Amino acid sequence: LIQMAPLVEELLNRGNEVTGIFFDSLKIKQENYTEILVPDILVELRKEASAKMMEKGGQSPLNPTLWLWVIGVWIDAMEDIALQMFKGEQIETLLKSDTKVDAVLTMFPTGSQFADHFDCPVIIFSPAGPISFMMKNSGNVVNPSVQPLLTARFIEPMSFVKRIQNHFLTTFNELFMAWLMNRITAIQRQHTGAEIRHPYDIIKQRFSIFLAGSHVTT
Repeated sequence: LIQMAPLVEELLNRGNEVTGIFFDSLKIKQENYTEILVPDILVELRKEASAKMMEKGGQSPLNPTLWLWVIGVWIDAMEDIALQMFKGEQIETLLKSDTKVDAVLTMFPTGSQFADHFDCPVIIFSPAGPISFMMKNSGNVVNPSVQPLLTARFIEPMSFVKRIQNHFLTTFNELFMAWLMNRITAIQRQHTGAEIRHPYDIIKQRFSIFLAGSHVTT
């Protein structure tokens, strides 16, 4: 939300109408701004993740215990995560309306499903920086031999060993996200009865621009 607020404010300053779906308020008071709040179903998960990261070896993406925990919590929360974006009276009203939408900006691939619904381009916002699984089917490619994964414990220039590790981590992350997107889409189709398209298929067709943070030294 810290990174999203300035973007919303600038869009409003330029005369745009903005509808934001967030788990907490941006506290923006403007006639062209509509805010829809949804429950933060990952709040306990983030607290537990923080504790896990502080354990010995917890910060290493090569830690198998950490990955087993991540997979386990995603499995437990999968249905809630998949269906949360369609729940709530305000969201249902929005989806049933004939609102003209110029673009959907999202920080996660599943947000592209709103772009498909409203027949508009999708903009991906990644303030942390370029992430390979967020750029899937966008036409932008991250080279693991040059760009370290953002969660890696090293930066460029990478040694040969670090490059091998980075290729492994990048591939594992992409496989994990592909599995996650497949499961989320399957659950959505099962519960809604609608032929909801896969996020990566939507991005391939509707992708407009990738907004990512950067750092002068990396």
